[in-house]
Amino acid sequence: MDDTAKQLLPIDGVKEVLYWGRDTNTSSGSYIILFEDRKDMEQSDDDMKEQIQQTIERTIPYSFLSMGEGQGDTSGQMSISLSASTMEELIQGIPAIKEEIGLITGVTGTQAALTEGSKEWMIEFSRAQLAHHRITRTEVEQYISLVLNGVQDIDVKIDGFDTKASIEFPSVYRQSSDALYQLPIRDDMNLTIGDIASLEQVDSESSRVRKDGNYEIMLSIYFDSEVRAQVISNVTDFVHMYQGDMRIALSGTQQQQAEGFESLLVAVAISFVTVFLILTVQFNRLRLPFLIMASLPFAMIGVAIGFLLTGREFDIMAMIGIVMLVGIVVNNAIVLIDFINKHRVDYPDVFTAIIEGAKVRVRPILTTTLTTVGGLLPMFLGVSEASAFQTPIATAVIFGLLFSTFVSLILVPVLYYFFEGGRDKKLHQALMQPNSASETSNF
Repeated sequence: MDDTAKQLLPIDGVKEVLYWGRDTNTSSGSYIILFEDRKDMEQSDDDMKEQIQQTIERTIPYSFLSMGEGQGDTSGQMSISLSASTMEELIQGIPAIKEEIGLITGVTGTQAALTEGSKEWMIEFSRAQLAHHRITRTEVEQYISLVLNGVQDIDVKIDGFDTKASIEFPSVYRQSSDALYQLPIRDDMNLTIGDIASLEQVDSESSRVRKDGNYEIMLSIYFDSEVRAQVISNVTDFVHMYQGDMRIALSGTQQQQAEGFESLLVAVAISFVTVFLILTVQFNRLRLPFLIMASLPFAMIGVAIGFLLTGREFDIMAMIGIVMLVGIVVNNAIVLIDFINKHRVDYPDVFTAIIEGAKVRVRPILTTTLTTVGGLLPMFLGVSEASAFQTPIATAVIFGLLFSTFVSLILVPVLYYFFEGGRDKKLHQALMQPNSASETSNF
C-alpha cells in the first residue's frame, strides 16, 4: 500500500493520500484521496478517477475494488432520503432520481449510499433438499461465509515463534458462480451447493436501513457552493413536487435546519413575550411597552434588506442573530422613552419634551449602535475559516440594528406623541375648565 500511495501522489489534482489496512499481511485496505481545489485542477474528476483506478490495478492484484466519492466541505453538499417498501424498488428507482437531480443547474454529482460496482451472492435454499440430505441452513451459511471471507488473524507457531496468519480460499469461488455451485459441502455424500440451493449475483448496498417499515437510502448531492442557495431551493422544490413511487424527503443538514427553524421561531416568540412582560412591569403601563416593541418589525425589515443586498443565505445561524437582535433593538427605544418620561415635568408640553429628549439621547443611541456594528464587522466580512457560520449572525444583527435604530429615532417619538399627546391635551383642558367656570360666575 505504501508503493501505491507514492504512485498516486504525482497524479495531477491529488493533494494527499491516506490509507490503512488491518495488518501488514492484510487482504483488504482503504484509501482516502484528497483533491486540490477545483480551480487548480487541470483535468476532470472522471479523468482523475480513471488514473487512480489504473494505478491501483497496476500495483495491487486485487480481487474487488469499490470507489466512492465525496467532499470534505459540507457547504457544497446536501442529502435527501429515498424510501420504498422493498430494497429492489429502491435500487431500480435510484438511477432515475439521480438523473433528474443531475439536470438541476449547479449540481456537480450525486452519490447513493450503495457500494457502486459491488456484487453480492443471493442464495435461495431448497428446504426439501436440506431435509433430504439432513443438513441445516445454518451449517451451509457458515461454511460458505468461511470460503468467501476466509479466516483472519489466526495465532500460529512457526519455528517456535508465535505469529499471526490468515487463511484464504481460492478467489475463483468469489468470482465465478459456476465454481461456487460446485463448492463441495459434504465429501462423504458428494454434496455441493448446487444440489441444495440456487445462486444469483446482484448489486449490493453498503447498508440496509429500515424506517417506519420501509427501506431507506441516503442520496448525497454535490454542487458548487457559490450557487448553494439556488441549488438547495431547486432540490427542495423537486422533493416537494415528486410524484413517483418512492418517498423522498430532505435529510441531513437541511432536515436539521428545518427542525431548527421551527424551534427558533418558538424561541423568537418567547423572547418577544418576555421582553414585553419585563417592559410592562417596568413602566406599569401597557401603552409604552407596545410603543417600544413597535421598533422590532423594522428590525426584521432591516434583516431582510441585509440578506438581499449581500446575497447570503438566510439559515439557522441568521435566526440565532434575530433572537439576539430582539434584546438589542428595544434597548434604544427604552433609553429614549425612559428619558422623556422622567423629564416631562421639566417642559411645558409633551412635544417639547420629545424634541429635547431626542436631542439629548440621539448621540448615546447612535454611539451604542455604531460601536456594536463596528465590533461585528470582522464577523460580517468573514475573514476567518469559520465565516460560513459567523456571517449570517453578523448580517442579521448589523442590518437589523442599523435600520431599526434610524427608523425608531423618528417613529418612536411620533408614536409617543400620538399616545401621550392626546392624553396631555385632555389633562390640560380638564385643568382649564374650573378656571373658566370661576371667571363666568364672577362676571
